[in-house]
This record gives sequence, C-alpha cells and structure tokens, in this order.
Amino acid sequence: MAGEDKLAFRFDCGATWLNLLATTGRRFSANPVERMATPDRLSEWLEHCELSPVRRPDQGDLDRARELRETLRTLALATVDRRPPPADAVADLAAFLAEHDDPVRLTADDRLRREPPAT
Repeated sequence: MAGEDKLAFRFDCGATWLNLLATTGRRFSANPVERMATPDRLSEWLEHCELSPVRRPDQGDLDRARELRETLRTLALATVDRRPPPADAVADLAAFLAEHDDPVRLTADDRLRREPPAT
C-alpha cells in the first residue's frame, strides 16, 4: 500500500492479545517489522489498550512482552492448524499467569482450556 506506515500499531484484530500479535508486522515475510522496538513503544501500546502501567516499562518489560507475544503466537498457530498446543508454550503461558494475583489456571490436552475457578 502506498503511504502505509509499517510501524503503526494495529488495534483492529478483535482482542487485545491478537493486537499484541500484530506488534510484529509482515511476520511471515522475509522482512518482518518489529513495531514494539523500544520500552517507550511498549508503553505507547499499553496506554492505547488502556493497560497503562504504574511505572514506565524498561528493557526487561519489553523482553517479557515479546516473549509473551511469541508464546501466544505459537498457541494461536497450533489452534489454527488444529494441533494440540505445544507443551512448552502452555508451560510458558501458565508460568506467566501464575505470577499474578488470582491467576488463570490452564489445562491442555487436545486444546488449551481455562480451569474453572475454585469459587
């Protein structure tokens, strides 16, 4: 497209986690585009998603966000290909979720599922 800003974030994917996947553009081309290249860009993305952090993200936060993005991508592609979710991606996502208060718990067999809450 003429005039396309390849670094512009996309927020039209239907869910925040899908918008996170779109922070890499042209992912399957020879020249993917990293739209979330700096902690400031992560901060911009989070603020647009109404997920403003209590402090400015640093390089560690950016690395963590990218890791989460790629874990979610792996799980999404397995779903699209009708394959069971890869155990390592499930473990990575479960570890990420376990770091938070009242974490979402997952089970995985032929697909990824959320465990019902205890109460």
